[in-house]
Amino acid sequence: MKPRNRLLALLIVGVVAAAIGFVYGPRPVDLDVQGVKYRLGADAADEAKLVRMKIQGDVWRSWRGTPRFEGIIGVEGESLR
Repeated sequence: MKPRNRLLALLIVGVVAAAIGFVYGPRPVDLDVQGVKYRLGADAADEAKLVRMKIQGDVWRSWRGTPRFEGIIGVEGESLR
């Protein structure tokens, strides 16, 4: 194989590998949003209050296209375990 053809083949393989890494690699998520905390039921209808939520982590996409989140979701004043 000629050196020029070998270089072209390596370039094509590198571009394909970079495209796959870009599409299926992790996407960082860092959100600080406001949500509503409430309880269901008629007697607890007026217990709704605004809370701050912090979402940090990575979103991965599988070969089938389904997203997967790995990280932390924190609600102000709550201990989620």
